[in-house]
Amino acid sequence: MLEKEGSNLYEDLTKKELLKLNREKIKLSDQHRGIKDMKKLPNAIIVVGGKTESIAFKREKNLKSL
Repeated sequence: MLEKEGSNLYEDLTKKELLKLNREKIKLSDQHRGIKDMKKLPNAIIVVGGKTESIAFKREKNLKSL
């Protein structure tokens, strides 16, 4: 979303669409603030509810392979 901000994609949007995108950007930046500022990978990840958090398991495996 941040990469798109500098492009010409936003020029043709209405005010309503711009406000919606701005709200979404703020919400996402608040939710992922800690992840964005990490300097290195964490030593441990705690996942609660294995079936519902299967996406977290997959991401963790991908991070280990990096």
